[in-house]
Amino acid sequence: MTLKLWLLALLVGIVAVIWLSQRRRRGTYRPLTPGEEPKAPYRKPELGTEAIDHASFAAAMARNDALTRRADRIQRRMLRRARQTD
Repeated sequence: MTLKLWLLALLVGIVAVIWLSQRRRRGTYRPLTPGEEPKAPYRKPELGTEAIDHASFAAAMARNDALTRRADRIQRRMLRRARQTD
């Protein structure tokens, strides 16, 4: 084979390796050998009391409490203004 064919074969090989590695990362990899087990795609854990991240839960509760307090202040302010205009 000539030099150009070797370079073309090398380039095709590199592209094939990159393409297969990208497919593997996306979870759609199909093994080439029949004995190799396919990798299971990543699945998020089901939500339950064991799987909840307590720090993020506490942060969400704090945000909800802050929003509730702000909504209460706005509602009281609107009621005061409504009473003043009566």
